[in-house]
Amino acid sequence: MKLENSTLFVNTGRKPLAGMQKKKKTNKNNIALGICIAIIVVLCIFAGLIFRVWFTYKDETEPKVNETVQTTADVREQAQAEKEASQKAKKAAEAKKAAEEKKAAEKKQEAIKNKTSGESTDLSKAADKLFAKVSGTYSYGLVTLSDDYTYINNTDKISNSAALSAFLMEYASEMIYLGRFDYDTDVSGYSGDYLMNRAFSEGSVDAANMLIEHFGIDNLNSYLASEGYASTVFGGTIGGGADCSTSAEDLIKLMRKMYANTSFFPYSDMYSKMRRSTVDDKIAKSLPNGANAVNMSLSTVTETFDAAIVNSPGGSFIFVAMAGGTEDSVSTGNKAMSESAKKICELLNK
Repeated sequence: MKLENSTLFVNTGRKPLAGMQKKKKTNKNNIALGICIAIIVVLCIFAGLIFRVWFTYKDETEPKVNETVQTTADVREQAQAEKEASQKAKKAAEAKKAAEEKKAAEKKQEAIKNKTSGESTDLSKAADKLFAKVSGTYSYGLVTLSDDYTYINNTDKISNSAALSAFLMEYASEMIYLGRFDYDTDVSGYSGDYLMNRAFSEGSVDAANMLIEHFGIDNLNSYLASEGYASTVFGGTIGGGADCSTSAEDLIKLMRKMYANTSFFPYSDMYSKMRRSTVDDKIAKSLPNGANAVNMSLSTVTETFDAAIVNSPGGSFIFVAMAGGTEDSVSTGNKAMSESAKKICELLNK
């Protein structure tokens, strides 16, 4: 019994051991095969990477003639476009700056043109509106004699030789008063009285210039300085193209003196000649019924001037005005003077 059991034990034990050994051998082979496959895969990947790096390096290092030429052309074209844009922007900036400077200069000039003295009222606004249509340079001054209201639209001096005839009149009358000139004084074959009437009552430029040459520029300017006419200077004869200047402020000062002294020589002489004035195409032209002007006036081809005491039922006033620069300045200036004086009269007589 023991032998049989022992034999049986041995026999039945051998069969499982052989199967296990066979299975173990198979597993080893599979592992080896898997490792080999993995190694092959890794080698393939590595080889692929090597080939990829190599060809990429080759592509990068080989010169590409067409692409290089195209890139250079593009760069040049872009640079040219940027240059043109820069130049265009620069020109636009310069044009803008020039326009701004021009505008600033015009504003500055307008500010100078409209530098006023006195409070603006309906009287001055009416005149401003009418004189705004005048071409060239202009200036005017207004004094209402009942309340001494004074308005000057431009206090700066301006070039206008025609207006210097008013100061010439004052000087000539003063010289008569001082005994240095006389109505009978011979001036180039004409009497002093004749030339004064022609110049101051009729507005003759030739007669005025004969008196200027007789008195002398230096003597006239010395007198103007002594009387405090800060803006008035004789540079030469009237209408002669010389630098002659004055201001509405100086003209108002002269007219105030004359109005305050109409009963006393020499201003009585001035007033008498103004009353005989035959020049009525400016301040006196369009006055309403019941109003009249005592004025002195003179015009050249490119300059016009008038100064008057306007009497009206609603109130009297001093009005002085001048314009110049072109022939058109004379016509537009004369119209502004007549219409302004008329409008002021109408407002005072409301």
